[in-house]
Amino acid sequence: MRVPRVTTRRRKSIFLIGGIAAVFTSVLLLSLKNTSSDDVSTRIFRNGPALTIGPKTNEGKSSQKARPEDPRVWLMQRVRGAIPAFLAARGSSTEALIAASLVCSDASILEQLKLRSNEPSAALALVKLLPASEALLVLTKSIDSGCRDPAVLAAAVGLAKQSNDLATSARMASLLSSGGPLDGRSSERSAMVRQLLLVSGMSSEETWSHAFAVEADVSGSLLKAWTGTGQYLQSRVSGSAGEELYDAVSSSVGFARSMIQKPQGFLETIVSASLEEKALSFLPPDTPYGDGGETVDSRIKEIARIKGEFSAIAKSQGDLFETVSESDRQAFYQMAETDGELEAMRWLSRLANSRK
Repeated sequence: MRVPRVTTRRRKSIFLIGGIAAVFTSVLLLSLKNTSSDDVSTRIFRNGPALTIGPKTNEGKSSQKARPEDPRVWLMQRVRGAIPAFLAARGSSTEALIAASLVCSDASILEQLKLRSNEPSAALALVKLLPASEALLVLTKSIDSGCRDPAVLAAAVGLAKQSNDLATSARMASLLSSGGPLDGRSSERSAMVRQLLLVSGMSSEETWSHAFAVEADVSGSLLKAWTGTGQYLQSRVSGSAGEELYDAVSSSVGFARSMIQKPQGFLETIVSASLEEKALSFLPPDTPYGDGGETVDSRIKEIARIKGEFSAIAKSQGDLFETVSESDRQAFYQMAETDGELEAMRWLSRLANSRK
């Protein structure tokens, strides 16, 4: 849904996307800055669901080699032998190539996937799989060939901004509508990863936690790029005045809101709220906000009020995972895919509290 253009005839009111129950301000946005896409999910979920991957010592604790970067190596070694048959059985479909590339670093499979970069699902996966500069070239080529997927366009704007290629950012941004949502998460991608893990010999229960971690890596990489897009749009806000200021804020807020999708992602919700709050801070506090009698000041205060609840939920997840059963953990992973991470985290908190 498009955010209507703000004009003085409309009392300079910010008209926003409706139907979204709540947004949260970012307590973790700074952790996305100057962070490689490979460790975004590790840092964000440091206090969240603790994924136990790899060999164990006799004491039941992870061995010394089970550092955050090692589970990917362990997973790759376990799955590699199953990939040829997995791809053959699926005709080397784009989704199968994506799953294989995300789980197992293989140059030949990655090259096949790059040939499919005109497909949005492949282009988005390549944001995670390639260095930022190479990913930008691939996305730009795809867009110049006619791709107009909003998530791909937004990633290109952000990657160009992070490379200080403002000319490319401006060109890609001119093609990007303020409407949404950005479709960065994919239940199909996650399901294909689980299929690959199943044929490699994992139990169905095991596949959910590993697929959750893989999907978190992809969404973290996309979110880092989209954060760059938000920063680019806000740079236009800071250089505007008068009517242009309200137009720029509407565009920036519209993009922030387009990050929120159904089911509601954890990280996307955080960053969306942070970008919205930053954009609104350029306006006078008494500026009308929407049609419900709110002002910019009251909206910013509402985001700040919600921050406390959100911060508590985010910080408690690691401890909560130690108190619930394995079946509860599996239910968490499944709910995160079907209902969104945010709802799954709230459910886990309610579950733990009900058992105290």
